[in-house]
Amino acid sequence: MTSNPLSSTSSEHLQALAEITPEWIWKTDKEGRVVYSNPKATALLGQSLDVLIGTSVYDLLVDKEREAAQRTLQAAMADGTSFCGLILEFKTIHGTTVLLETYGVSLRSIGQDGLICGSRDVTALVKAERESQLKEFYLDNMPTFVGVTDLEGTLTFCNRVPLKSIGLTRDEVIGRKFSDIPWWTHSPELQASIEDIVAQVAQGKEIVVEHDPMLGDQLVPVKTTGGPLRDENGEIFALLFTGTPIVEQRQATKEAQERLRTIERQAVAISQLSAPVLKIWDSVLVLPIIGEVDSNRSADMMAKLLSEVVDSQARYVILDVTGVQAMDTQTSNRLIKMALAAQFIGAKCILTGISPAVAQTLVQLGVDLSGLVTMRNLKAGLHACLQEMQSKGKVPVSGR
Repeated sequence: MTSNPLSSTSSEHLQALAEITPEWIWKTDKEGRVVYSNPKATALLGQSLDVLIGTSVYDLLVDKEREAAQRTLQAAMADGTSFCGLILEFKTIHGTTVLLETYGVSLRSIGQDGLICGSRDVTALVKAERESQLKEFYLDNMPTFVGVTDLEGTLTFCNRVPLKSIGLTRDEVIGRKFSDIPWWTHSPELQASIEDIVAQVAQGKEIVVEHDPMLGDQLVPVKTTGGPLRDENGEIFALLFTGTPIVEQRQATKEAQERLRTIERQAVAISQLSAPVLKIWDSVLVLPIIGEVDSNRSADMMAKLLSEVVDSQARYVILDVTGVQAMDTQTSNRLIKMALAAQFIGAKCILTGISPAVAQTLVQLGVDLSGLVTMRNLKAGLHACLQEMQSKGKVPVSGR
């Protein structure tokens, strides 16, 4: 082994420079064995120089690159040529790998065998570039439109896939105004809206809107966002826009609205059924009450009853509580108020259908129904109304 193989081809100053350079400088013989290395190898590979000297450089490479690298290096030796920009993946003693950009030159021109090479660590750079390419690939193939414009709204970047919907390539839209893309141009109003959005974003505003651009041959609902891109000083240097199809969301909203309308219609129908005011004879109305009577329901019943009394000019109202299984103080008070309200506008009120169990509860609660006429059932209530009308000579010929 030569004690100082580099000094035979370089000055002592060059040798000293090689020892302190941040790059790995190494020399091989014609078999590819390392015959010289500066200390940088230890930092990169973890190998001590004593172990490294005499090791085949090909054994330092990962298996998948060994054959191709060997062809390149041996060709340079054989042809007396040089190479550069060769990315080689070296193994470290720690079980990891490093990517080294390597350049080299054959020593044949100075009558020696082998190569002298330099390598620099580009692991972080290559990984960052690969990640950037991967991100760009994902971005390029996203169905969501992503575009960047300058402050005047001229596109400087956009992803590729969304453009396919209108038969355009990226090169055909870069350099055009964002508002001039055919998505918007079918509608002068929509195009003017996009121009206004660009102007607002250029002033620093964040925008979220929904509209219907022309994608292919049909209008498609899209949520468009716009926001300024700022540098480290907070200055706006570009504008970012995205466009996301919301066909499913729009359909879901439409279906939800339709369901809400259905529920509202059902609520109206249920309300009508829960408080049906029936005209069973001229001047006689019946309000059959079934189930619990809470404050909301009683207010609805009262409104409908009073309205019907006025519209039909009824003189009698029968509140039939046959369907009420239980009654407390609050329920009875609501019925009393309902009856009094009807009497205030000229209709006599009769309460019918109180069950024995409800009657016992009302007695126990001390509820005072003395202000109301009560009858055993609806038939008795109607009979009482007809008798009173007959006594006044106002009984109609037949029921309506």
